[in-house]
Amino acid sequence: MKVGIAGSFSAVNRHVCVLEKIKDVSIAGCWSVNGQPDLAVDHGSGRSAGQDEIIEKSDVLIITDPGRFYHDLATMALRNAKHVFIYAPVMNTLIDAFQLIKLGSEANVILKCGRTGKQGINGLVKNIPDLKQICMIDFQHSVKISGGYCADLTEILLGDMEIINRLIHARNTSVKAKGICLLSRKPEVINARLEFDNGTAVNYFCNLVSTRNEYTLTLILKESMISYDLLKNEL
Repeated sequence: MKVGIAGSFSAVNRHVCVLEKIKDVSIAGCWSVNGQPDLAVDHGSGRSAGQDEIIEKSDVLIITDPGRFYHDLATMALRNAKHVFIYAPVMNTLIDAFQLIKLGSEANVILKCGRTGKQGINGLVKNIPDLKQICMIDFQHSVKISGGYCADLTEILLGDMEIINRLIHARNTSVKAKGICLLSRKPEVINARLEFDNGTAVNYFCNLVSTRNEYTLTLILKESMISYDLLKNEL
């Protein structure tokens, strides 16, 4: 399987380091937009390439960055029946998201968005005999601010929501959320309550400018309670 990676230099390098360790996977190429709106530069050869060439070389595309070139690349790849893995910023609106979902479904290929938040909770899941026993989840995620750097809100929320979706197999019916801005114009503290049609609820708290790291889940089951530390992977 030939995997093409398009995006920032740092994101491309992260994926290359992982993919090179996987058997039967080869890197078709790594490309970044470099000032030319319709072309990307190949990291290996330094030559420019258009979207058609990138798609032709790849069976699978990983697209990490926002911008028209990357969004159009994802759209074109799906229309050419290529599997696509994208970061959330590639989509600017819900209309973009629904368009890509429709294209992926029509082409019968894999379309995945965002980072995975599923890693690290296997120890928790194996201790829950039946996920339907979950009545409520209390989710606490605090990220220590370091050197003035604040974690990316979109990436944090995507990972956390994937964990919630793995634990609750039901349709969301209500989201009530409030964000507080402390250091910037974007919310860094979020309080939310999510409700699902099976009666389960999630109380969610996220603090991206904390004095310490904390990443915990407390699950209220019908006959017991479980606490899990996602940083230590301890029950």
